[in-house]
Amino acid sequence: MSFFDQIFEQLFPSGKPNLPIEEKINRSELDKNAYFRWLNEGRYRFFLDKIKKAYWLKKENLTSDIEIHLLKINGSNGFAITYSDWFGQKDFQFLFDFFKEKMQNLSYQHYTSNRLIYDKEKYVETVEKHYLKPPINLPENNKPSDQKYGNVLIEHISINKKPSYIKLMANYYEDQHHQKPLPFDDLVKELFE
Repeated sequence: MSFFDQIFEQLFPSGKPNLPIEEKINRSELDKNAYFRWLNEGRYRFFLDKIKKAYWLKKENLTSDIEIHLLKINGSNGFAITYSDWFGQKDFQFLFDFFKEKMQNLSYQHYTSNRLIYDKEKYVETVEKHYLKPPINLPENNKPSDQKYGNVLIEHISINKKPSYIKLMANYYEDQHHQKPLPFDDLVKELFE
């Protein structure tokens, strides 16, 4: 084995880099119809009510039967909902798509939706993402641009085809070219109403 082959084998033991498979999210007609029924029958309300309650309890450092995590770092606010069997796998996927629709109802522009599949040797991780941006508005008279809540990334992570969690992050700019973002709690109220 050549020196280069030995180094390559040490860096990539399987002999080749383990790159993710990337594809666009395209729901089947069956999934689209099931999601439409889920909305029209109002089944989403049950989940939103429970998640909303869990979110506000977590803000008060109290617990609920839904595991929710509040996320805040410089330039980002968000939350993550841990999957539990009482959700149901399809309901959890529908919730992920529902959040995208809610953002679009707030005039956000859908930028992209994709799926990344990682083979981690002992398990397969699937990351579905919806990325949305606030409406483009050109600043007037050198005034800072309105960024609403910031750019929004919604992720649905599954391990071995079993849902793990949904994460929603609002990433905003902190510079002189943008107005301060709207309060994240206002976005949460919009999502859960």
